[in-house]
Amino acid sequence: MLMTYKFSLLILVCILGTSGFAHAQPRISSPTNQNQSSAYIYLATPNSITIRSSITGEVRYPGLYEIEKGWRLNELLAAAGGPVLNQRRLQDTRTTRIRISRETENGRIVIYDELYDNMLLSPEDYPVIQQGDWVSVESVVNEGFSKRDLLSVVGLGISAVNLIVTLLK
Repeated sequence: MLMTYKFSLLILVCILGTSGFAHAQPRISSPTNQNQSSAYIYLATPNSITIRSSITGEVRYPGLYEIEKGWRLNELLAAAGGPVLNQRRLQDTRTTRIRISRETENGRIVIYDELYDNMLLSPEDYPVIQQGDWVSVESVVNEGFSKRDLLSVVGLGISAVNLIVTLLK
């Protein structure tokens, strides 16, 4: 009976001691304009040939864009206000990914998938937006080691020492 109690206590200490690490895992951050509804935006000169494309995710103005045929990805991103890069702590890192999916005979496939930082390095590679393209902008924040993590490690260490001392009595 005493051994079962000690084993249960050990499991409880392990669960509680590691719960502080949950916030240090990567997470997909939600857009700041989450409550805004998507809009229809017309950005073409009169009598020009237009296409429609959607942009969603972490941009300032998500929605359905009717644009002139021949626009490139950078132009659509600029029209949507660019990626939303929220304030973050110094030890955090952010990865913003831009994807374009396009309808083909085999269904919708991703035709462009690039990190935003890499995309900026090669403007000559920006794809031309086509009718029905769906552009998604997604950010992942990797939170660095914080004081709360240190306290969790110290607390786990103290709990482990206390458990060992109790078991040795």
